[in-house]
Amino acid sequence: MANKTWWNSRLNTDLQKYGNLKSTAKRAVAAAKDQYYQTLYDQLDTPLGENNMYRLAKSHHRSTEDIGHVMHIKEADDNLLRDRQSIPQSWTDYFHNISNKEFTHPPNPIVGPDPSITPEEVMLAISKMKNGKAAVSNDLPAEIWKILGKPASEFLASLFKRIIVEKQLSQAWTSSITLHSGREKET
Repeated sequence: MANKTWWNSRLNTDLQKYGNLKSTAKRAVAAAKDQYYQTLYDQLDTPLGENNMYRLAKSHHRSTEDIGHVMHIKEADDNLLRDRQSIPQSWTDYFHNISNKEFTHPPNPIVGPDPSITPEEVMLAISKMKNGKAAVSNDLPAEIWKILGKPASEFLASLFKRIIVEKQLSQAWTSSITLHSGREKET
């Protein structure tokens, strides 16, 4: 409630009130946890506490497993699995089946030559480019293409159309170079 009051008013007094209440609540939770763990450790020192120790170890082991909350699943034939060992095996079988089974592909909706690239599509793509970025150090940054506007989009559209027709890219576009910036992380 104090959080809502501060959020609505944005006054420093409400913020201080909220901070005080929050730290008081944290202290109360910490004290309750401390008391609970103290009684738990006292119980573990008794002969009956040995069972509790095994129960805690089993609980800890289950919390480290990947499948923590799956209690049951249905198989493809609608059988309900509840055994902890059979659930991962069922998943393995299912994913093996869908990964290795060939399925029918929908027919290709494009009939004939590829649709042409329009200057408007190129302008839209240029407008989405981030400023200050270039593919490699000798390429033109996005700002230049944005400044050139319509003539640049027409040039690029014709270039892309030629690449599609010839089905061949420039050698410079098919190779990439990674440059080290020279900056080292300080340890």
